[in-house]
Amino acid sequence: MIYGAENVFKPLRSVILAKPDYFNVTTAVLTQQQAWLENVDLDKAQYQHQQLANRLQQLGITVYYLPSLEEKVDQVFVRDTGIISSRGALLSSFSAEWRKGEEKALATLCQEYTIPILKSDTTVSVEGGDFYFLGKGTALIGKGPRTTVENYDLVRLLGLRVLYTIEHQSPHHLDAVFNIVDEDVVVVNRNYVDWKAPYFLGKKMIDLDG
Repeated sequence: MIYGAENVFKPLRSVILAKPDYFNVTTAVLTQQQAWLENVDLDKAQYQHQQLANRLQQLGITVYYLPSLEEKVDQVFVRDTGIISSRGALLSSFSAEWRKGEEKALATLCQEYTIPILKSDTTVSVEGGDFYFLGKGTALIGKGPRTTVENYDLVRLLGLRVLYTIEHQSPHHLDAVFNIVDEDVVVVNRNYVDWKAPYFLGKKMIDLDG
């Protein structure tokens, strides 16, 4: 496997997915999730997930799967489990109790495909949903309830030149209230995100509601 997604703007060549074998909503972090508490149509979710995988493969993208972990209902959100750079994989250190242990599936895949796992002398409090590679040694980290890592730890582990920081108050991750459309276009919910951070200078911002 060729690994290391260090530029969000380059064409996608491979992805890691996790099948929704145990997918469910057991904890409503947001009020919008209340209607789905213990109310997920698993058959439909599995069908839709397979359709997604099929479409990716039709586009020439290689799909890898994490081993399913029993009772890990959020495992489909693979992006949260870690950061994979050209140096290796930095596994997430989950803050939410019900998500702890999901990173073990990514560790298993890394071992299978000989992807080095990056180690630190101290616990690196970071979750993948708060991180973006921007290319040319540049990255973006969201600091919120789930990610509190010191910037210099990420710079050292991932070999970064520049690390932008965005403070946010999303009960999930930064990618729940912000995302990148193009190099100079982003979508953002200003109610949750510090949209005056240096990263946003010169960016066109499309507002998200909610």
